[in-house]
Amino acid sequence: MRIKKILFLISFLVLLFSLSSCTDECRHRDMTKNVVPPSCGDRGYTVFACNDCSFSFESDFIAPTPHMLTSATVTSTCLEGGYTLNTCSTCDYSYISNSVPKKDHKITSVTIEPTCTSNGYTLRQCSDCSYTSNLNLVSPIPHDFALNKIEATCQAVGYTEYACKNCDFKYVADEVSALLHSFKEGITKPSCLNQGFTTKTCSLCATVVITDYTNPTGHIYDDTIVRTTSSRDGHTLHKCKNCDYSYKSDFEYSYSVFMGAYTDSTKVLAKGIDVSSYNGNLNWTAIADAGVDFAILRAGSSISGKDVNFDLNYRDARNAGLELGVYYYVEASSIEEILLHAEKLKEIIAGKKFEYPIYLDIEKDELGASLGKGLLTNMCIAFIEKLQSDGYFAALYTNNNWLENFYNKDLVLRRYDVWYARYLPQENICYPEWNLEKFGTTMGMWQYTDQGTIDGVEGVFDLNLSYRDYPTIIKRYHYNGF
Repeated sequence: MRIKKILFLISFLVLLFSLSSCTDECRHRDMTKNVVPPSCGDRGYTVFACNDCSFSFESDFIAPTPHMLTSATVTSTCLEGGYTLNTCSTCDYSYISNSVPKKDHKITSVTIEPTCTSNGYTLRQCSDCSYTSNLNLVSPIPHDFALNKIEATCQAVGYTEYACKNCDFKYVADEVSALLHSFKEGITKPSCLNQGFTTKTCSLCATVVITDYTNPTGHIYDDTIVRTTSSRDGHTLHKCKNCDYSYKSDFEYSYSVFMGAYTDSTKVLAKGIDVSSYNGNLNWTAIADAGVDFAILRAGSSISGKDVNFDLNYRDARNAGLELGVYYYVEASSIEEILLHAEKLKEIIAGKKFEYPIYLDIEKDELGASLGKGLLTNMCIAFIEKLQSDGYFAALYTNNNWLENFYNKDLVLRRYDVWYARYLPQENICYPEWNLEKFGTTMGMWQYTDQGTIDGVEGVFDLNLSYRDYPTIIKRYHYNGF
């Protein structure tokens, strides 16, 4: 209470002094106050400040408040003593009381046996803390070595490895020099694209050495001419003799060689006859002098074989200057059988040249009716294209009845040259003219009568007109021996 009175008196005197020292300029009539409350370490007070100038003063002092203490007990250990920690909950003030000495260690002992790399000893350690100490040191024991002998190779030295059985310690000694290679040789011959070389393989190790390289041989070709047929383009196949590589060249397109039965022209390009042994021995010079340009010779038939006059007719007609073709009569009932007859025809005409086609002749109505259009057409295709693929300009001899009733007409006329038999009345044979309205588009070869005559030659003949330039086509594309 006395302290409060003294503080009040001091404040009053300060206020009085301030008022008495005021200048005329400010009387400090407008004052604000700010109360600062006491804390554990500091007293409280009130600040008075003039709102009109910088004047201020403090009064109404209040004593500091007592500390608000809390206590925490820290238990003693083997390493540190215990105590009570007293801490103010409102400021940083604290202090220690009730100190307790630290505890004794609880020692246990463990014997550590010596190894090759470390001492043995007795380990003393406290069970309550991290304290340890070592006593009774024992020297390391000697290494117990196991020996591993590594034999020398062609590439590496030999040696003995000494490795301790009880630890990771090891060392190498007793080195032996590396061996020499013992090579076996294998020769790889050069191929078309790859080098040849000698492979040397060591029989003692995996070492491989390649030497003695030789250049690739390059491709060595066998050339095969694949002839154009009515259904296949031709080309030359170049196939390597030593590998699978091949390529094609000299392409020859089917449509440029075999243009089908029809021709755009109605102009007669050549006049001809067709003959067989039934015509007897002929005066071919007289035939040529009568204006005949070509002759289609009967090579033979599947029934009687080679025509007995074929070779004679070929020789004499050729000597007389006529251009020649052949026909071959066939009776067969399967593709396999008709192909055999194709081979027989090739034997008959081998070694001879022909400016006009090689014609297949099938005329037996009973055979055509029994085979049916599909099989008969396929048989003709097989025969003709076999000859074409073997270098002959092959075609078909037929008539309107067979085209309409026995063959696949559209296929035959679109794909193959046709020697078309369609006879004129006898009174018209001296002035034959293709009837476009009745016969349709002109075909390559037209047999217009079997009752024709030739001036100066006895007998009657089959007469023909050619609307296609067969000699030029056959020679240009190297068919029929050309």
